[in-house]
Amino acid sequence: MDNFQRYYANVDAFNKKAAFFKGISGTPPFEFPPKEMEEGYIIGVGQNHRPVSIKNITEHVLFMGGTGAGKTIGLTGFIVRNQGEIKFVELDRVKNDYRNLRRHLPNVRVHSYPLRTFRDNFLQPAGLADTEWDSIFCDLFAQQLQMVSGAGTSLYLYQSIRELKKLVQPRIPSLFDLYEFIRAKKERPFSENFKYQERILNRLAALIEDYGSVADCSEGYSCEDMQDERYNDVIELPMKPDSASLASEVLIFKNLRYRMKLPLERRRKPLCFVIDEAKCVFGIEKAHVRYTGSMDNLSILISTSREFGVGFILSDQTSSLHPTVFEICSSQALFRANAEITVRMGKVMGLLREQVDWLTTEGLKVGQCVLKTGNFPPVLVNIPFFNFQKDVTDEEIRF
Repeated sequence: MDNFQRYYANVDAFNKKAAFFKGISGTPPFEFPPKEMEEGYIIGVGQNHRPVSIKNITEHVLFMGGTGAGKTIGLTGFIVRNQGEIKFVELDRVKNDYRNLRRHLPNVRVHSYPLRTFRDNFLQPAGLADTEWDSIFCDLFAQQLQMVSGAGTSLYLYQSIRELKKLVQPRIPSLFDLYEFIRAKKERPFSENFKYQERILNRLAALIEDYGSVADCSEGYSCEDMQDERYNDVIELPMKPDSASLASEVLIFKNLRYRMKLPLERRRKPLCFVIDEAKCVFGIEKAHVRYTGSMDNLSILISTSREFGVGFILSDQTSSLHPTVFEICSSQALFRANAEITVRMGKVMGLLREQVDWLTTEGLKVGQCVLKTGNFPPVLVNIPFFNFQKDVTDEEIRF
């Protein structure tokens, strides 16, 4: 019997012996993990008991809860305890909390868009055919425009990139080169191409302002370097949601497609993307731009990524995530949240009516969550205390 089967047997035995808490005033209608699990371990800790195994991590985990509910503490504690077994890449847009992992781990690299310490050329393919990557990038870019004419815009952008790359080969052009190239085009006023040109130029100008030196580099980071299992990487994204979304999707697509082509011996450790503010990448607005197909492509890519040892831990505090996210993630952790999130997550996790009622009336304390893993019953767990130091400065991560 392996560790995971032993855990299931322990939970089953515990449930049979314990009285169901329904009707006992003030007592939550959830089973606590048995003592053998060492109460408080939320995911992947302990030598013998793992409420969520590495297999479940590669089948993806969703953290939902309000501000200050304990999601970040739970995630950072998990990363510190399991960094020897899993290679982590954290995408952080707002709080810049994950840079502080440098205080707890010796092998954390911080790449920051706002500080201009991450130089990635969006037009540089990584392990893909040049035309294939150009098509993916145009698809992602057009999605950010969120316009009805997105299909035509994407085609105009694709043709422009192909023309530019032929012009400057063997050098890979940057976003800044692309902006200047499209701006120099002489399109007939008020034609469809003129409209596409104006829309793309406006969007490129905004991206160049957000990305800074990232937009003006002919060589980006190496996906091989990002896959280095000796390090854990933190990517601090631009503050603007649309710019952060494009940067995140480009990074994910590049690294996943690159990893899929790696031989098995190069994929010894599982790779886990931790995405805070997941709505930036998996927001509900993706459903309103179906003409590009980006969300479909991304969801398919993530669904198949577990076969290549890649998992996602998605964390958010709103209900504005795309519906496919709840289908993709096989495990969920619900922290203290408002009624809307609680009811929605209750349906996803298969909670009983009295459990949802208790969560919406009594509620969870800070540092508690309801954890549902695979086919196992949901349990109420306390997150172990983690003294997360938050004093890493901008000067410290510049290089």
